[in-house]
Amino acid sequence: MSRWLTRIGVLFLGAGLVVLVFWPSRSGTRTATLPKASLIWTFEPIQRGGIIARPKVHQQYLYCSLVRDAGLGVTSGAVYCLDRWTGQPCWEFDDGRRMLHTISSPTIQADRLYVGEGMHGDLGCKLYCLDARTGTKHWSRAFGGHLESTPLLHQDLVFITAGDDGLHAVETKLGVSRWGHRGSGHLDAAPLVRDGRLIGGSGVSQQFRTSEIFCLDILTGQPYWRVPTPLPAWATPVGDEQGLFVALGNGRLISSEPPPGIPAGALLRLDPRDGATLWRTDFVDSILARPALDAECVYVVCRDGWCYAVERLKGAIRWRHALDSPLVAEPELLQGRLYVVSTDGLLVCLEAASGTRLWEYDLAEFSTATPRVLAGPVVARGQNGSHWVYLGTELRSPAGGAALLFCLEEPLGVRQR
Repeated sequence: MSRWLTRIGVLFLGAGLVVLVFWPSRSGTRTATLPKASLIWTFEPIQRGGIIARPKVHQQYLYCSLVRDAGLGVTSGAVYCLDRWTGQPCWEFDDGRRMLHTISSPTIQADRLYVGEGMHGDLGCKLYCLDARTGTKHWSRAFGGHLESTPLLHQDLVFITAGDDGLHAVETKLGVSRWGHRGSGHLDAAPLVRDGRLIGGSGVSQQFRTSEIFCLDILTGQPYWRVPTPLPAWATPVGDEQGLFVALGNGRLISSEPPPGIPAGALLRLDPRDGATLWRTDFVDSILARPALDAECVYVVCRDGWCYAVERLKGAIRWRHALDSPLVAEPELLQGRLYVVSTDGLLVCLEAASGTRLWEYDLAEFSTATPRVLAGPVVARGQNGSHWVYLGTELRSPAGGAALLFCLEEPLGVRQR
């Protein structure tokens, strides 16, 4: 078992011993009559490893960070730029093979790409700023912890979380630190920008045993309010002028909370003015991914294998839809459709209003290897008015893991108008 998989096992729990839990075989929720997505192309790097970060679509390009596994516990990271129409690589960056393995998804502003490196157990990890057109490094800056979140860009600042080292604001041009905020817990997810404030959540680690939601001044990092949470808050909050929604959950990215603990998850609606809880909806297992949001509902995926639509105003569950393995990857919502993928590689498109399954694609049908999907799909406009879905995974076999990026096209009969 490669070392980077062990590190994934301690995501959301801090360093420690891990027993990897392999989920049971498929429970038969796939149907023979639903339309299937079409495979457009795949991209597989030469080095073995896996993709555990969502890709980024920008103009005609697709950017993807990944883990390389050279065997014997030797791991590293890399960022690839692909032609999003063909999957052909344009450039790759690995900082002279010094880049650490990464779960951080790239983000782009003004032809500059920002991405972090490292996972639990890594210290002194770097935030990179690259030229999005060439992959040339503009600058890098090291922090005390690991940088797992997608960098958050706002005007001339990039915000990055660094585990026990907290949240940092860095100038986008030269990488100069503007301010740092520590002491709110173990921070792995990016915060939310709302009304000139940063709202984020914390998890737990060996150093931090409690978790909270916090609201900071975006210019200084000074707190407006901090409220404790009953469970770790590993995901980025979502919200608008009507409310703030925070997902909670215990356990690990690849396994539920082990005994004597009890698996648990919750969704909170908070007052953004002071963090007061307006309602709370509980779940039987953890919610580890950022929710999706529209005018009617908050959509969450749960480790219990179900996707839920929760009404915004009262927190009642409007509908739920079962897949056949735990759900830990961020869902994508676009034009009334919800795209959800299970850990064992079943990608489904649901009608957001009703939860009806419109089409699906089973990554397990692609090869004899077993897929493991920990990062959510990215949906973008394709050709001929269709939607294309980009999805990264690791295909596991006795020989090790292979990183593979899929580009799929939605079925002809259910295309958007």
